[in-house]
Amino acid sequence: MKVPPEIYARNVAATRGFTFEERIYSKRTTYTFYRDFLALVQTATKELGIVDAYANQHLVNLYVAEVQDGVNVRILTKEPKENFLTVAQKFKQTSDISFEVRKNPDFHDRFALVDESCWVFGQSVSAAGAKPTYLLRIKRYDMMKEIFEDLWKNATVSV
Repeated sequence: MKVPPEIYARNVAATRGFTFEERIYSKRTTYTFYRDFLALVQTATKELGIVDAYANQHLVNLYVAEVQDGVNVRILTKEPKENFLTVAQKFKQTSDISFEVRKNPDFHDRFALVDESCWVFGQSVSAAGAKPTYLLRIKRYDMMKEIFEDLWKNATVSV
């Protein structure tokens, strides 16, 4: 029996047009994850904070570049891969979006703050869906925001 690309999807409540709260992905579903994460990122109207230890240029090219004008974008990474920092710098120089990247080694999990919601995901955005993973909404946005802000203030500015 073939496992469908999305093993399980449950619509719980619409969040500014984003219509699921948890999504589980089987292996080889990178495009499905891409579509879902892009749709999530595009709902941001005020704030987008992404915590991804191994961010690469795809984070900027495929996601951040698609954010609405006026959104404050902050990316926290640990060990940027490939030419992430170069692409991020070029993006910052040519974009009207408020954009900053910082490095901090004191985290492991990956998550995104989108306005007043928080989403966790199992793999780095660039590889998500290559192996089984998930995208889940966390109910305690306030706690995750506090964690993000603590990591952010203790991070080194990169871009």
